[in-house]
Amino acid sequence: MKKITVGQRLYVSVMTVFLLFAISFIVFQQYREKQYKIDTLNLKLQEYNDRMAEAMRSCPSVNESWLTHYVGQHPVRGIRVTLITVRGRVVYDNVRKDYAIWVIMPIVKRWLRRYILVMGLPSIECRLP
Repeated sequence: MKKITVGQRLYVSVMTVFLLFAISFIVFQQYREKQYKIDTLNLKLQEYNDRMAEAMRSCPSVNESWLTHYVGQHPVRGIRVTLITVRGRVVYDNVRKDYAIWVIMPIVKRWLRRYILVMGLPSIECRLP
């Protein structure tokens, strides 16, 4: 049996510390990148919510065709917009048109109140822009 020299032990211990540091750095960077993407998406969605709310406030009345036109004008294709009343009733969805039967569960209502723009819509006509 060959004995391990002090130099070899030192080399193995330094390489182990280096590998642990490298793995820790990679895991940390992956987490930060994922968090950055989540924050960026949240910011973009909140900006869309703010713009849509401002457009709805500036229009004297809002209806489904106006909302569909507004959502269609957005440069990001494939975005799903759902407007929900405070009581949890879906009043508009640009993907599913059978939203009159939707009911939102109470736990989802609490989540929506905290994180998503929740508003009621009047049912009067508005001219398309």
